[in-house]
Amino acid sequence: ELLVVVAIITMLMTIGLSSYSELMKRSRDTKRETDLRVIQSALQQYYADRGIYPTEIASGSPLNINTGRGEKALIPSAFVRVYLSQIPSEPITGRDSYCYEAQPAGVPSCNNNVTTTPKIDCTSYKLYAQLENLPTGSGICGSGATYNRIVTSP
Repeated sequence: ELLVVVAIITMLMTIGLSSYSELMKRSRDTKRETDLRVIQSALQQYYADRGIYPTEIASGSPLNINTGRGEKALIPSAFVRVYLSQIPSEPITGRDSYCYEAQPAGVPSCNNNVTTTPKIDCTSYKLYAQLENLPTGSGICGSGATYNRIVTSP
């Protein structure tokens, strides 16, 4: 009898732990999707003000009107508009964070520089994330990390 009870309890615990694990994965994926929408919204506000996208953004750093400007003149701090006080980070410590890739139309890299020739404005972007409940992706960004969720500029 005791052996049957232990077997039943073990089986129930296994089912419970696997359900909990899936729930946690879905929860983290929901946060990732929300983070991508928040970053995308901030980038659209930046674009509306500047007419270009920033050359780079970094998790944990702010996104303001002076972010990723290349060599364009900085706006005095009293007039700096902040779009995000902090770019969100990947929910699991140690995993590759979200990756941002600024792009011009049809050119491999942009610089937003006034003084560099040729001046290439960042006119679009791709944002990458690695969701847990999707197959491994083929989107490669930054240091070669692979992502399976890609969001592009509208």
